[in-house]
Amino acid sequence: ELALCLDELSSRLWDKGERDEAERLCREAFDIHRKIFVDVPDADSQYYLARSYSHMASLLAATCRVRAAFVNYQQAIILNQQLADGFPNAPEHRKNLAENQFHVAQLLWKADWDAPENATDPIDPDVVRRAASGGLAKRSTFLSGLPIIVPHDVAGRRRLAESAYRQAITLEDGLRAEFPKDPQYALAADRARVAHGLLLWEMKRCRDAITVYRRLLVTTPEHADGQNNLAWFLATCPDEDLRDSAQAVALAEKAVASEPNHLPFWNTLGVAHYRNGDLSGAIEALQRSIELRSGGDSFDCRFLAMIEWRSGHEVADRQWVQQAVDWMQKYSPDN
Repeated sequence: ELALCLDELSSRLWDKGERDEAERLCREAFDIHRKIFVDVPDADSQYYLARSYSHMASLLAATCRVRAAFVNYQQAIILNQQLADGFPNAPEHRKNLAENQFHVAQLLWKADWDAPENATDPIDPDVVRRAASGGLAKRSTFLSGLPIIVPHDVAGRRRLAESAYRQAITLEDGLRAEFPKDPQYALAADRARVAHGLLLWEMKRCRDAITVYRRLLVTTPEHADGQNNLAWFLATCPDEDLRDSAQAVALAEKAVASEPNHLPFWNTLGVAHYRNGDLSGAIEALQRSIELRSGGDSFDCRFLAMIEWRSGHEVADRQWVQQAVDWMQKYSPDN
């Protein structure tokens, strides 16, 4: 009970911005959960220790201690996989495992792994040993796909992230099918698919990214981000055989109709119109994007420059190009 109270207080202090005290209480609660689990390694103590590892990992990730966060998420994965295997009729364990895998994927893909670490939390061999011999289930094999030593190269981390997303989606799809009336599982699966598709696109696996988003729109046809992102892929894919500008326009129009004040959707619609040969439609959408952005960004300016060039307006073309360059130098100089 004391550890649970400390967990709750830690979360509240974190939300109030008192990070140091929140982390101190989180570590104090963790020490209690760990001691209980080492003394009595049953399902309840394992559940709360896994939750404590997840909580600690989220605090570490939020303060740029990504390696320590990764290690703590792996500890949580080991424990939650054990629980999921041992109690297949308890959806909470599969839900927690999927959540851990999603956050590991986010960490591997998006975190700054070059930032200096100011804390190290090594894998706890005693916890691993007791989890493996606790009699709840066989030892998890998930860790074989996520080594404790994370690759130093970006490509290696992306490959691991892609694998973690797939495993999270598999679990979440299973939960959605099992509990179709519970929206939390559908939302979690959709969130993971959106991220997975974007990562695949960044990895230049365009066909796979398009497939992921088509699957997303089968399960959730009115998903606005899914419509927008698939429209962008179909309009701009480097492999022209995968482009479908007409479908891109149709999808982008649906996204804009769903969220008319969401400015990136207007940019996508403008680009889709441009690729589909409708220059007036492209100008209208891109101008709307600029209005919503209070001046636009480099994406708006570059495509307006291309439209002016195709229309033979060389002076206007150069003006938009210069605006695009100015925006990049001001807001994204390292891109």
